Amino acid sequence: MQLAGINRNVSYLTVCNALCNTSTALEIAINALVGAMLAEDKSLATLPHAFRWLTTMVVAFPAAWTMRVLGRRNAFMVGALFGIIGAGIGVWAIFLQSFWLFVVGTVVMGVFNSFANFYRFAAAEAAEAAFRPKAISLVIGGGIVAAFIGPEIAKHTVELFAPYTFAGTYIALAVIPVLLLIALLPIDLPAPRAEERAKRGRPTAEIMRQKRFIVAALGGMIGWGGMVLLMTATPLSMVACGHSFSDSAFVIQWHIV
Repeated sequence: MQLAGINRNVSYLTVCNALCNTSTALEIAINALVGAMLAEDKSLATLPHAFRWLTTMVVAFPAAWTMRVLGRRNAFMVGALFGIIGAGIGVWAIFLQSFWLFVVGTVVMGVFNSFANFYRFAAAEAAEAAFRPKAISLVIGGGIVAAFIGPEIAKHTVELFAPYTFAGTYIALAVIPVLLLIALLPIDLPAPRAEERAKRGRPTAEIMRQKRFIVAALGGMIGWGGMVLLMTATPLSMVACGHSFSDSAFVIQWHIV
């Protein structure tokens, strides 16, 4: 693959990751509030968002297997389709005022998010060794753009279909994976050949016994757990204390940054 092609791939992957992180920022800003709006038992308000992250974790291995079989680009497209379906279910749930249907929608969105977590690895594979650290940094850096765009979209769409609060935001969530599909089209990430698919790496159990893996996994669990706890509770707490939705979206915006 020529250098120009590599740089083009990394550029498109940066856009793709920014779109996926925009979706995540939107969900963080609204999911608990939608849950509180739809649930008869308000103690279940954060359950949809919890299922979203649980699904992201559970689907990580199936998503990796899909990429091994179909190749990165095709698998990312599969993930984007889940994003469209999940957001569509979310819109439907809000119009029907159905809490449990909304839970189903967030589960499907978790599948979308699980696929999205692999963009940085695609960037590493697409770049030559000398450019690899910069490529990964560029793709991850797309999240900074998303931190500003996501909550801004939420603020401007929250009452777009009043009295169905947040329906407009979930419609915007459905548009993001459509844009993602368009951004994926020009990316040249060939599907693995048959002999590559047949290769077996080290057993998962062997990897999990490594001290480096254990430290990295624990760090990720603690870091992500604390972050999700804070960002899920913040919109609920701020609105309960009399702050506007715009204020809570602003706080989420800068927390992500």
